[in-house]
Amino acid sequence: MMKWKGFLLLLIGFALLYAVQYGNIATGSYVDAGKTEYIHTKVVNGENKQRFFSEVHNGSSVRWNYDVYTTEGDPIHCTLEYDANRHEYQITIDTRDDKFGHPSVTVINCKGYSYEEDQLTSCDQPPGIVPLEGETVHPK
Repeated sequence: MMKWKGFLLLLIGFALLYAVQYGNIATGSYVDAGKTEYIHTKVVNGENKQRFFSEVHNGSSVRWNYDVYTTEGDPIHCTLEYDANRHEYQITIDTRDDKFGHPSVTVINCKGYSYEEDQLTSCDQPPGIVPLEGETVHPK
């Protein structure tokens, strides 16, 4: 009986290893492009946006966090991820720390990015585009 359990566990381990290696299961391993803050006219670590898109260009799955501050000084937390296996972007916008806004967490999936207009495109929520903060990124 113990031999069968060991054999079964070994088979399950190989199946999981195969699934992770060939993209059937997300590993959750993203390159961290860092965090940027857009505090009115001040930008802290603005180069991280370019780093994010450089990693996308290199074929990596990558994550970039950035905060945009409201007029009153409250942060809107954003996380932009690119999944290299699916070739898709996901942006999460968290407004729960905005004391004068409507607290929510919104997740938007997008299939592309326009370098000319500096926005995510073919998104699953109207109007189908999401403009990004910071300086325009130029393709390499």
